[in-house]
Amino acid sequence: MAKATCRSFILICRTHANRRPCRKNPRKNRIVTLNSFQESSENTLDTVKFIIILALRTGNLDAQNIKQLISDTANKARKVITWRYADRPVLGAFAQGSGLVEDPETSAPAGQYTASLADAANAAGLLAKLVGHDLRRGAAREVANLKRKPAGVGNTVVASALGHSRKSLALGVTDEYVGSNSTDFWTARVREPHQDPFGVTRAETAYETSRLSKAMLDQECKRQGVDGSIPHKRRKVARGYQHKQWEAWREVQDKGEPKGNL
Repeated sequence: MAKATCRSFILICRTHANRRPCRKNPRKNRIVTLNSFQESSENTLDTVKFIIILALRTGNLDAQNIKQLISDTANKARKVITWRYADRPVLGAFAQGSGLVEDPETSAPAGQYTASLADAANAAGLLAKLVGHDLRRGAAREVANLKRKPAGVGNTVVASALGHSRKSLALGVTDEYVGSNSTDFWTARVREPHQDPFGVTRAETAYETSRLSKAMLDQECKRQGVDGSIPHKRRKVARGYQHKQWEAWREVQDKGEPKGNL
């Protein structure tokens, strides 16, 4: 029997359908399969290892460390990792006023994802502001350009074999017969990155966010005629200042040699 390692883990995510007719039908739930990467050079892109490490650090698993987790899981008949607290979210919110300390009891709000995406884009030197849906657009383009087309998808061939009409195929009836797609699209996208000539341009250097000191922010509020004692107005002035700084950086980078496209 092969020795179990952290490279052997497979993560299966079940996303619940939100559309009204599908809410009480478990068969409508979408299942996404992710495999842990085998190469250590790909660890920074390994979603499975990230979630396991996060769960260990926040006490969401009974095991105290990765070695114990691997041993305990290998000894189970079903080889399944059990979430210690079923009601806890996978990704918790950053605790108020604690920097990057996670509150494991509270789900991460949309603003946290948006801010994290902006930080990642700046670190990568992207000359564009990204929103969450850009990740879905990028995923769609990469999957569409995979050299090896994924199997396990309900299509016209499967519908023909089952005697399904085009309407049944369009309504997803054929997909229900096929079952969940076990293709790991993320691994395929990492192994076959699509080089888009019209993608977002990258700069040679990353953008470093410059934050206003309290005194400078007070001065900027006064210059704009804004009441700096009102928190949301103060934050708006700070965001406006940071956006202008980013625009100035992008203008300088546009005049230089770009690093490439994504």
